[in-house]
Amino acid sequence: MKKMLILITGLFATCLVHAQGEVWFNNFNTLYTKISVNQTPGGPGTALMTGPAGTFDFAFYYTVTANTVLGSADPVIPQGDGELGNYVVTDPNWKYVTTYGNAALPGRLQVSSPDTIPDVPAGGYANFVVFGWSTDLGSDPQTALLNAQNGIFSDSSVIGESAVGGTFQLGNDLNFFIPRLFGNFPPSIHGFTLGEIAFIPEPTSWALAATGGLLWLAGRYRKP
Repeated sequence: MKKMLILITGLFATCLVHAQGEVWFNNFNTLYTKISVNQTPGGPGTALMTGPAGTFDFAFYYTVTANTVLGSADPVIPQGDGELGNYVVTDPNWKYVTTYGNAALPGRLQVSSPDTIPDVPAGGYANFVVFGWSTDLGSDPQTALLNAQNGIFSDSSVIGESAVGGTFQLGNDLNFFIPRLFGNFPPSIHGFTLGEIAFIPEPTSWALAATGGLLWLAGRYRKP
């Protein structure tokens, strides 16, 4: 009987050690975790994200080897630079977890249960960042960023990325608490802004446009 109890205890301990870590990705807990949008490239948020479910998407990434995205831990808002910011989509140190859409409530994400983080056990540690976009840019983060960078978007298209969160200890609700990704205090991620995209042509494009304008004016005012 004693040997049986030892065996059961050992198996239970092994399960706890090897259980996969989980994290809550929802942002329903506080006012400061809501997602905003703006109408001016590089400007602050001017309104809460709003629209029917499926208007916006948010991809979650994690890492156990870095605490920045391409050298920066700051949030990314479009600056009218062709979207050349530090986007996690292009950083090989970060791994994709999953994508969630927006909820019906303004500023909120549509999340219903904790997500398992691959290769990180409960009690292990990881950093997180969130990449968001309006779904008119594409159905996945790679396509969305590529379209934003290549001028394939509408007047209402927005894109953006959260600041990199601090280091979270992942849970499993057995021997470790499951943390919430969004919150007011470190290591939590705050709400962030999805910014309007403004594509700035290359200098050669401006030169061609100016030349065309001058030729048009010359032809318009040429004497018969």
